Amino acid sequence: MVMQPYYSSWKAVNISINCRIDDLVTRQMQ
Repeated sequence: MVMQPYYSSWKAVNISINCRIDDLVTRQMQ
């Protein structure tokens, strides 16, 4: 599986982006 390391790193970046979006949403809700 050559694409496995790239996919796992992309997944980590996607998770961090989702956390950042959730943080922005919660700030605007307050």
